[in-house]
Amino acid sequence: GANIPERGPQIDGPVYSATFRTPLGVAVDGNGNRYVIEYEDSVVRKLAANGVVTTIGTGLGGATDGAADVATFMVPYGLAVDAAGNVFVADAGNHKIRKIAPDGTVSTVAGDGTTAVLNLPAAVAVDAAGNLFVAEQGGHRIAKVAPDGTVSTLAGSGTPGDANGAGTAAQFSYPSYVAIDGGALYVVERGKNRVRKVMTADGTVSTLAGNGAAGSADGPGAEATFSEPRGIAAHQGNVYVTDGGSPRDAYGARIRRIKPDGTVSTLVPAWVQGTPCCFDGRVGFAALQGIGGLAVDAAGDLLVTELGNNRPAVRRLSRTEPEVRSLAYVNGNSNLADVVVDRNGNYYVSAGAAVEKASADGTVSR
Repeated sequence: GANIPERGPQIDGPVYSATFRTPLGVAVDGNGNRYVIEYEDSVVRKLAANGVVTTIGTGLGGATDGAADVATFMVPYGLAVDAAGNVFVADAGNHKIRKIAPDGTVSTVAGDGTTAVLNLPAAVAVDAAGNLFVAEQGGHRIAKVAPDGTVSTLAGSGTPGDANGAGTAAQFSYPSYVAIDGGALYVVERGKNRVRKVMTADGTVSTLAGNGAAGSADGPGAEATFSEPRGIAAHQGNVYVTDGGSPRDAYGARIRRIKPDGTVSTLVPAWVQGTPCCFDGRVGFAALQGIGGLAVDAAGDLLVTELGNNRPAVRRLSRTEPEVRSLAYVNGNSNLADVVVDRNGNYYVSAGAAVEKASADGTVSR
């Protein structure tokens, strides 16, 4: 079983005095509230729109439902927010999906604590109808959780493999990250160096890109190669993926784009040791080091957190202009883990021991 982490030294209160310890990812609701998973401490932090930080969960490790100050989690990982402001958490260590209501009350919406129902849920996405789609890293499948809590298999036989097909005829190997775009769910199989596409209506699975070999070849989906893909975002049929090793790798990573027909291109190549680093410029010539989270804003521009640079930044890849531009440098922090965008164009970054907000004009605050 998972180790029970000890509670870290987080401090709640006004954002200027609150502290974070190990933020992993961020989600934003329609009212501007941000929710941050602190993976090592098994809590979820809420940074309200009014700038006050509170903690959901005791940090002791467990599966207790209830009010924010009594609920417990066990190694929470992915999270997503629905239109009503409910936060869904892939509580991997408990093999459950938990829901945090807008008032902070925690409940269990799926999973009984055993691997029989959900097996190491690593990522979750939610569609407009309130259906949840869960990447079961240990179960090698994509589960669907209906609004009434009913769990079914959308796709995957439960046995690791490569097969495409409909529903349980398909196979996955350690699905790890998901992004939803309309009626399509995109799934990263990090260890298999592939991106799969699942139609949410019927569970039909196809391999969008990647032939399973490790590499960096562009081209048609069946010929393209990836190396440890992880960050993923999708917008209007285009899928964006980071690959090229760990996002903390000092030698950087690439940003790849996959078109609806599966054609893969490299938007930003990997930084080469010994060459100039971390500058803006035209796509294909800009150099980034240690690419972390990805998000797509309402205009279709891609936002990227850059981890490895001595001056970490949030950068924008414009949809209309083939350029990489720095939007903000985030308080000298060297650990930008994830980025999301709200409907007003503000973006939020989990940044080492803090959560940073950058407004649409690039002003950074906490």
